[in-house]
Amino acid sequence: MTSNYHQLTGSAYVAKGCAFEFAHMKTSFKDALEAMLIWIFLQISDNTGYKGHILCVEAFDRAMQSKDVYPNPRKDIKILDVGAGTGGIAELLKARGYTNVDALDISQEMLNLAASKNLYKKLICAPLTDTYMKEVETAEYDVVLCAGTIVYGQVKPGAIEQCARFVKPGK
Repeated sequence: MTSNYHQLTGSAYVAKGCAFEFAHMKTSFKDALEAMLIWIFLQISDNTGYKGHILCVEAFDRAMQSKDVYPNPRKDIKILDVGAGTGGIAELLKARGYTNVDALDISQEMLNLAASKNLYKKLICAPLTDTYMKEVETAEYDVVLCAGTIVYGQVKPGAIEQCARFVKPGK
């Protein structure tokens, strides 16, 4: 278990002060865990000062302003938001005028929340792995952005190679 949730007794777990009892739930452990993780994400993104998505988009902005990195910046470049969650990165991109953004996330529930905001052209429900992912074509995107996803206990560092495969080669 990670530091976000801890086993109490038997099948009871606690996450950021909210207890989940799996023994009496009419759902699987996996579904209950996903619901708990969504709750944690919403709490963190709402009021604890998480800024990963902001820092990611600020770094993207700096790269787009550099002619050495991206010589002909356009607002319609094809962007993949990896570990999209409910759309924190896409909200910031939309505010900056970017219109061609797709989402990749392991959780269909998170993607459903993102879909309600009309931020993405395409929603891809799949895990980011360190092996070939058929859900995303090689060189399909101009840019891949990812914040708070490739971390210990969630996604293996080798997944960065897959993210690189998703991006069109430079000139």
